[in-house]
Amino acid sequence: MDLLLIPLVLGACSSAGAPRPSRAIDLSTRAGVVMAASVPREALDLLAPVWYYTYGFGGQSLEGHPRVLLVRPHYDEEAAAEALREAPGSWWLVGNEPNDPYQDDLSPGAYAALYGRFEALARRIDPACRIVAGGVANADTLWADAFRHAYRDEFGVWPAPDAWHIHNYILEPERDQLDLAEFQKRIVAFRAWMEDIGDEDLPLFLTEFGALYGLHDGHLGRPEEDPERVAGFVREAVAWLYATDHVQHFAWFATGTAGQFNGDLYDASGALTPVGQAYREAIRQEVN
Repeated sequence: MDLLLIPLVLGACSSAGAPRPSRAIDLSTRAGVVMAASVPREALDLLAPVWYYTYGFGGQSLEGHPRVLLVRPHYDEEAAAEALREAPGSWWLVGNEPNDPYQDDLSPGAYAALYGRFEALARRIDPACRIVAGGVANADTLWADAFRHAYRDEFGVWPAPDAWHIHNYILEPERDQLDLAEFQKRIVAFRAWMEDIGDEDLPLFLTEFGALYGLHDGHLGRPEEDPERVAGFVREAVAWLYATDHVQHFAWFATGTAGQFNGDLYDASGALTPVGQAYREAIRQEVN
């Protein structure tokens, strides 16, 4: 999700059993944040040694916090090549909700073309880099499968990413956005789909999750959320992510949205919000 844009609501998939053990990832921590608003290293230090990503690949990285890079449609190929040279072996996310008309807004075929173009550049410049496919809103396996078939039609082989990444919000108006069981069901279903296509040993990144609605009464047509319920969802979701092996790395949305969405980790002064405090407590409960 980018600021000023609202993601598409997509249907959920059916549940499935636990995944097989996944390939280890060399990032130093499982928990991360989406850097929707820039914050200094000291702010991330308040949480933990979290990893992070921005909606791009430019700028300086923050010492002590692993960075995952992101490439989107219409990226500058020369700049991307330079970033690949400067950060060899990095993880690269390809796309931000390509299945959302308010975000990257790509058909499966157009996304396959984007993925293939970046893949060719990345493998040539830095064979050690790791490419992460997807970024699909609401963990939509039907769209992800359509991308795979479009890629095969274009390039003659199935895509071979180093990992997949998804976003997972409960956005349907008739549903509770803090429905932990539904949150879990969609992740389990995507992991089961990965098994079905033979990617069971690949990592899965949850690159956006959170509680977007309920800043105040009537925000985006939704009633105000009880802060304690939001904090409870943070703690329960993070505990489940740590306790299972469905997702190898996850990132809360977001460091800050200037009040556009719920879930900001920091207030205007740079202090942790109640959501930020809950995220910190949930992470530290698991890593200490």
